[in-house]
Amino acid sequence: MENLMPFTGTSDQRERVVGNGAAAPTAVQRATLVVVKPTGVFIGIYSDSFDYGSFGRPQIRRASHVEPTDDGRWTADLSPVDGPMLGPFDKRREAIDAELEYLNMMLSESDFSNDQLTP
Repeated sequence: MENLMPFTGTSDQRERVVGNGAAAPTAVQRATLVVVKPTGVFIGIYSDSFDYGSFGRPQIRRASHVEPTDDGRWTADLSPVDGPMLGPFDKRREAIDAELEYLNMMLSESDFSNDQLTP
């Protein structure tokens, strides 16, 4: 798809994130996929590493909910974008990684005919 533009940030940005002793980001966290439609509309998964505001006033909408279950596990509910419930996962990070993987897959496969992230 010719209008997919990966944005990975600079090495300086990555160093600021990792340089404080935190664990290195996973592969899912490193890249921010932004789709630029011929109309000029940007659609992507929010990340602090991408300055959406430099292209105008962003419209930010929730795409999912990562929540604990009654038994202490985690799910990723993608119903806000007509997606599935993922999980349960033992760790919250696993639910977030699955959420990001699914949303990135949706971004790479959607035709965005209505400027929305839908399957």
